[in-house]
Amino acid sequence: MGASITLAGESLIAQKQASRQTLEMARFVLANIPGLDTTQPVDRTAGLPQAEQIVYTEAVQYVGYLASNKVVYSLMLGTNLGDFDFNWIGLETAEGTLFIAAYVPLQQKRREIPPSQTGNNLTRNIVWEYDGAQALSGIDVPASTWQ
Repeated sequence: MGASITLAGESLIAQKQASRQTLEMARFVLANIPGLDTTQPVDRTAGLPQAEQIVYTEAVQYVGYLASNKVVYSLMLGTNLGDFDFNWIGLETAEGTLFIAAYVPLQQKRREIPPSQTGNNLTRNIVWEYDGAQALSGIDVPASTWQ
């Protein structure tokens, strides 16, 4: 299990720094990839999973900085969403670049269907740690305001 910046993400960091532009994260992507070995390191060369493996996408809901070199992006899924399972989480930039990918043990997201099914709430956070991450992302809200 792990998370890593993709090679495309690294390249985008360099491009944004060189052009003095802000690096903006746009959405979370959740996928269920059959046979994914979540104990292995993330394939940093891979892009988004196949369309039929993507089970949910959502705009980044909360952003904040933890320190000048750490920013956090959060996804909150309420009991109104589901049913789906996922073992892969991606964070995509405004340009459509897969920035960070994470392999996770199979997670279940269930919708509330009274009285037959109890739903669950899930919160997933991705922390990007990089020298100057706060400045490059343009995030000026401390994560402590909502975490």
